[in-house]
Amino acid sequence: MVYLFIYALLGSSSIFRIKQFGNKKGWLCFLFVILLNIYGLRGKTVGWDNPSYLKVFNYGLNNVIEWFEPGYMAIDKAVFIFFHNYIFLQFVIGGILLWGIFSFFYFTSYDIKLTIFIWFLFGVYFNYMNQVRQSLSTVVGMIAILLWKRNRIAGFAVALFSVLFHYGGVVFILFLFLMLFVDTVTKVRKFGRLIIIISVALVFFNGTLQLVLSRLPIASMYINRFTSLGYIDRGSYRFAIFYTGIVVLCTYLFHRCSYAVKTENILYFSGMLMALFFGYMSITLNMIQRSINSFVPLVVVCISNLLSESKLSSSKKKILIIVVLMVLSVYWVYYLAISNNGDGVDGVTPYTLFWQ
Repeated sequence: MVYLFIYALLGSSSIFRIKQFGNKKGWLCFLFVILLNIYGLRGKTVGWDNPSYLKVFNYGLNNVIEWFEPGYMAIDKAVFIFFHNYIFLQFVIGGILLWGIFSFFYFTSYDIKLTIFIWFLFGVYFNYMNQVRQSLSTVVGMIAILLWKRNRIAGFAVALFSVLFHYGGVVFILFLFLMLFVDTVTKVRKFGRLIIIISVALVFFNGTLQLVLSRLPIASMYINRFTSLGYIDRGSYRFAIFYTGIVVLCTYLFHRCSYAVKTENILYFSGMLMALFFGYMSITLNMIQRSINSFVPLVVVCISNLLSESKLSSSKKKILIIVVLMVLSVYWVYYLAISNNGDGVDGVTPYTLFWQ
């Protein structure tokens, strides 16, 4: 029920343009308080990985967990010094995640209400309750991208810092390196063609890809030990299909925006192409699914900005926005309550409070 309340709140504000608090900062602060309390007050079992994080927290300062990255462990131990109740850890982590992603949207989105609603429909908020370390790494990666737009050296430095929270943060270093060469509309089109060709080729050479990646030390713990077909039966194709549809939509909108809008959104459009690439890689390798989540904020901003600034007529634009939100709402229901035999992707249903 609490998730439906947030859905109704964000949906009504983005579609009917209800004016909460009259400005962007006020609206973000209002949402921050609501979402932070839902995140912080949740029970121990809300989120598949949450019990593991709480177990690590309860070890206290004597914690010697080696497979958790140092950045996360620093937060864990810092909170434990002052508070021995895991609820405070959830509030601290929730505050960092929401502040980081809202800051990113504040400086990149043309329509903040539409952007946050799309972000919510992608299930990112629920993923924050589950894959905490990667979520922290992604938020740091988004800050790195903001800085990179102003100072490339600073951006790269912060991108390196994201690896301290999850080793998957290396994708941001790769992405920013690629963006050194993809800085015009013409180049992003070529980059898009290259990504599509490589992505499709992965479908036909998945056995070779799995063999190569299985030799990587970090990858070995995530490699699916069954056949590629066996994992596809569990739904890996959904990422490739889903992001293919998004790329088709955004390509259509991209060609119907002014040159200035295209230029401003090169970075986000490229991030969407990276999500497509990892979506096709996930057909073969289950660990790659987590890399998709790293680029979802860029995908969200790309969709929202192109929908908002396309040169379509007002009526066509409104219809398209409603259709997109309806499709994403279906995805949201599947993500939250249908997949994984009704438990959802991140295991956040049913929602319970910590005292229940």
